[in-house]
Amino acid sequence: MRRMENLIGLVLLGGLLVSAATVLGGGVIFLWRHGSSPVHYRVFRGEPSDLRTLAGIWADAKRLSGRGIIQLGLMLLVAVQVVRVGLTGHFSS
Repeated sequence: MRRMENLIGLVLLGGLLVSAATVLGGGVIFLWRHGSSPVHYRVFRGEPSDLRTLAGIWADAKRLSGRGIIQLGLMLLVAVQVVRVGLTGHFSS
């Protein structure tokens, strides 16, 4: 039981650190490229369509798009929780 808890704790910690580093890196790239752009508060622009699918997020991240890398980091954070649930189910049976 203790071994399972340690493994899940390591997965959560490692996943969180990788995800946070990815989001931070994407944020730095995004601000580097768009930090001085004026903000138009009267016009709402939603998420671009290419960032609404896993394939689009992956393609944007490979092109080193700041938004794509941020989205990839958030997807990694969700994936860590899915892995945690899978590990919990695997060890409990």
